[in-house]
Amino acid sequence: MRSRSVVIVVGLFCLVSSVASASAECAWVLWRRPVVARQSATRMTLGPWEVVDALKTKDECDRIHTIEAQSIKGEYVCLPDTVDPRGPKGK
Repeated sequence: MRSRSVVIVVGLFCLVSSVASASAECAWVLWRRPVVARQSATRMTLGPWEVVDALKTKDECDRIHTIEAQSIKGEYVCLPDTVDPRGPKGK
């Protein structure tokens, strides 16, 4: 009976450990919509969203966002890897 209790406790520990490590692996994705055409000094046309980089933390993503936004024109946003700015995919 005691060995069965130990197996259950070890199994629960493994389950909790795997869930905790999976939730800690959330990545942040830097997305960009590049300028594809400039209509005037104040108006521009942006292309489709594309992935620039995937990073482990929001701070890393924000740092790269700042660097990228200075060098290449377009719209940039850092989002969790579970969010896609292109919207839901249709069937």
